[in-house]
Amino acid sequence: MTDEEIVGYLDDNGYPPHIVAGGRAGLIARWKQFVEEVEPLIKPLFFKLQQKFLASPARKQLTGKRYFVLDRKWATDVELYRDENVPIETDITRIVNEYDKISGKMMGRTWARPGSMGVMDVLPLPKVGEKGRPRPLPASAAAPRVRAARA
Repeated sequence: MTDEEIVGYLDDNGYPPHIVAGGRAGLIARWKQFVEEVEPLIKPLFFKLQQKFLASPARKQLTGKRYFVLDRKWATDVELYRDENVPIETDITRIVNEYDKISGKMMGRTWARPGSMGVMDVLPLPKVGEKGRPRPLPASAAAPRVRAARA
């Protein structure tokens, strides 16, 4: 997305003027601020919330697949959580974003959906049918492989 498209998206979706005025650079700065300042403060609080959930007797009343997955994930999160890992996770988040930014530039395309709030500074995908982007397969071409895999 170009800077103008980002500003247009932010303006159209009711973001405050100080966010809109920053454009791409403003979003990147706000994201970095969140990762470095806010997220390290939230993680210990969220850990305590997860502990309270796991200790709650009402936890067993939640049935269904969605709650099973949540329960299993939070139990694992609580088991693995350590306060000393929070700064390391912050560094990992920054490094992964830099890697994504570099690999995105190398690919010359972004896989973020239009209108997403991704912060990577990469080139947009060409439109379907343009040079460098394959044309989509017709549904009939993909269907036989799907049926064969299920059989």
